[in-house]
Amino acid sequence: MFAQQELSKVDVDSTIRYGKLGNGVSYYIKPIDDYKGPVKMYFYVKVGQAFQEPEEFDFAHALEHLAFRETTNFPDGLTSNPEILAEVGLYDRSFYGTTAGNFTRYDFSVPNANNAARNLGLNWFRDIATELIISAESVDRERGVLLQEMAPDEINKGNRRAKLLLESRLFSCMGYAENFVQHNKTFSHLDLQNFYRKWYRPDRMVLLILGNINDIQELEKDIMGKFSDIPSAKENLEVLQCKELHYKKAPQFSVIQYDVEENLEESEEVIQFNLFYRNPLISKDLRSGNGIRKIILDDLISTVISNRLGSLSERYNPFFEASSLSTNRNGFLPNAIRVFIEAEKTREREAIKEVIYLVHQTATFGINDAEFVQAKQNYLNTRPLFLGEGISYWKDEIEHLITREESLPDGKAKSLRTWFENLTLQEFNKELEGVIAGIPEDIGALIPETYKTKLDSEEEIRILIRDILENPVEPFILETLPSQLIKPKKIKSLEPEGYTKVETDYPFRAQKFILRNGVSVILQPDNSMGQEIYLHGFRRYGASCLPKEDFFSALFSPNIIKYSGVGDFNRFELGKFLNSTSSLKTGVFPYIQYNETGIKGTTNSEELEDLLQLVYLFFTEPRKDSIAFESWRKETSQYANNQANLNHFIDLQNSFTKNISEPPRAIKLDEALKDVDFDKVFEIYKRAYGRAEDFTFILTGNFEVQSILPQIEKYLGNLPSSIEKKECRTKNQDELKLKNGPKFKKLKSPKGDVHGYYSLSYIKPKQINEDWKYELKFEVLTAVTQQLIKKLRAEGFSLYYFGVGGDLDRTMKRYEIHSNFVLLPDEWAQIRKRSLEKIEDILAGNISEGEFDNAIKTVLESYSENRLSHPIKVKDAIYRYKRYDETFINPSEVEEYINTLTVGEIVKIAQEIFQDKFLYEFVQK
Repeated sequence: MFAQQELSKVDVDSTIRYGKLGNGVSYYIKPIDDYKGPVKMYFYVKVGQAFQEPEEFDFAHALEHLAFRETTNFPDGLTSNPEILAEVGLYDRSFYGTTAGNFTRYDFSVPNANNAARNLGLNWFRDIATELIISAESVDRERGVLLQEMAPDEINKGNRRAKLLLESRLFSCMGYAENFVQHNKTFSHLDLQNFYRKWYRPDRMVLLILGNINDIQELEKDIMGKFSDIPSAKENLEVLQCKELHYKKAPQFSVIQYDVEENLEESEEVIQFNLFYRNPLISKDLRSGNGIRKIILDDLISTVISNRLGSLSERYNPFFEASSLSTNRNGFLPNAIRVFIEAEKTREREAIKEVIYLVHQTATFGINDAEFVQAKQNYLNTRPLFLGEGISYWKDEIEHLITREESLPDGKAKSLRTWFENLTLQEFNKELEGVIAGIPEDIGALIPETYKTKLDSEEEIRILIRDILENPVEPFILETLPSQLIKPKKIKSLEPEGYTKVETDYPFRAQKFILRNGVSVILQPDNSMGQEIYLHGFRRYGASCLPKEDFFSALFSPNIIKYSGVGDFNRFELGKFLNSTSSLKTGVFPYIQYNETGIKGTTNSEELEDLLQLVYLFFTEPRKDSIAFESWRKETSQYANNQANLNHFIDLQNSFTKNISEPPRAIKLDEALKDVDFDKVFEIYKRAYGRAEDFTFILTGNFEVQSILPQIEKYLGNLPSSIEKKECRTKNQDELKLKNGPKFKKLKSPKGDVHGYYSLSYIKPKQINEDWKYELKFEVLTAVTQQLIKKLRAEGFSLYYFGVGGDLDRTMKRYEIHSNFVLLPDEWAQIRKRSLEKIEDILAGNISEGEFDNAIKTVLESYSENRLSHPIKVKDAIYRYKRYDETFINPSEVEEYINTLTVGEIVKIAQEIFQDKFLYEFVQK
């Protein structure tokens, strides 16, 4: 348990086996006897992106990549060798890597009591330690992959590049190459070798192994046998404590002008301010309870400030947004409370005034008891820190011990929980004032390069803040929220209307009821898997039932209603009410699709009535608010124009393949907004949700049927049936049929995009006789295709964002397999050639045992008996049974069938799908 005084060393929980080899390699073994999952193995090297000089930018990340390539003892690379993995019962999702600010971590999952797999993982870790192959050839091959991975955040978005540059100017821990593309092309493999030799040394290496481990002594012998021969480091390594040095520096200021996106309207350009309120946290603090408590308090402070800042933009068409975040979880930045402001041009001064006034208000008067209680409860409910048990708790806590020397004494969780529960409002407000009172020490701004503002001056912005702080402030007034979504008088008027229980021959145990208004309700209780209750209501009526000009008004109408609010609540009031619940924070999800209307939600038994009231309001009292509508349109347009070029490509691809089951997401979304009519939106919405007798509601999860029936009668039984039935003239399915392939379409990439995009698709219409077994074989075929396509990266192509996806599109009534690539344009022809050759390999049955085994395991992840028995999966199965007349299959039968599949059966279905007449290719470069 934590003592109040500062601890002199890093304490380790006595249930953890800790050891340190003579060369400095450390290990932690934590047995968790009741854990039934795989043993988790982690190899840490205490170097990350924060240890790099600007000329070394991305070096730590590059080494992490090379660990998955060939090494001395894995000449083909572990990733590209499914046979080795299959021999020990593993597959390619068993391991991965992460590069953080202050460490690099390699993860390896091992089936319980599988010593052969464990030995393979330790051998891989050992190779990472000293046997990476860092040659000119291996580095050149990886340059393009690193460029691809950085692409979405680094290459195509000028303001995101500017953010990294700004942080590097403010904080010395952030080494950054200002021209990443050029740096990526030209850095020397010899420099990377030097970085590897400097930082990958035994005294910076740590193994963590946790799970159901019964042979700790044997495991220790294995670790010693594999890692003891690493030579000790010959020289002491001077590690610059840049965060601690930063606290001693004078306040910092920097302005970065960023390139404006070509597709942005001038009115959509924004100015960003980052205000950092320093709260020094040094290494020795983390060895004591004082440092850990400071981290928790910082999290709380940033949360309450962020909640209050959110209230400033709770208006339609806001001209700025603001939030707050503690930097203590970030491996790059010194400890601080970060306040972020994003404002429209010409209104940046107003935004800063409002934000600083609120922060000053909060520092002066503190927060009130209601805010404090809510913040504490939310923190307790969402942080594993207080659990003291479970694999997630131990992994997080031991990782903190390894990477930032945070003590882990016996009883840590209990001690912290006791302190936290006893924390008083007065103590918290005192800490709050000490952190955020005064002018933020470090200030950074991102300004469009074409815009001029006086706030690009440090003197100007600090004077503005000082003037606000010198003026008096009034206390913050917290809005009082109603305790119910519907007023008591209205609830009393909703009398239970009765129901009829219907005898069924369902192949599952659910009960069916018909309410007096015609609503069908199917109830499937299951109290064996958690406390949640899952709801899905639907009817066979969608956007295709309307004239073509109303299609997007229908498609987006549920989004607009959710944005506007329901009943007595606008969007912001409803959000506050839902945020005060424990299980309904995201609310419900109404939708109108091509040929279906529905609503989904999740709750628990204590808040089921709130969920049903919410459903009732979305059916009966949608708000018609023209200001909200225009705000939604503006915000959605900005979202569409800010999408990565990959999403533009997917929009074009969907047009090419006539896919109407997926809404537009980028440029096509912006174009669709022009067809959305305010009055039509509400007319269509009321018609879609106005015939209760057409709806079926499915509820599964933790409830007793008789205890929830009165609430279902009261709310679902009073849904309206006022709209007369009209025949749905769905667009003729023939209009959506694709012309037989092969088809090929080529377009130019957007100006300035250094990447290309390629899609290789096979789309086959579903036949009536293709049952659930056919669909499962199709899923295995998709997984097999992924196994072969992913080998392209090992062949030397610069691929990071690529992969294979496939499913049965029930709306379009067709099977689809898509191999999608973000690629370097000059590699496109060869990638296309090799991808088609991989398809030929499948057709010829050239599938190795390891590749097939990996594919089967991938599919079993989604279709295991345990997973399919979960209430949410049962709900989905009942939905497909009712909506599409699909067979309801016992989960055990599904898993058993997958395990019987053979390569020959998958080749046979491949021959049905991989035909030229089903081939559609689309490239943009």
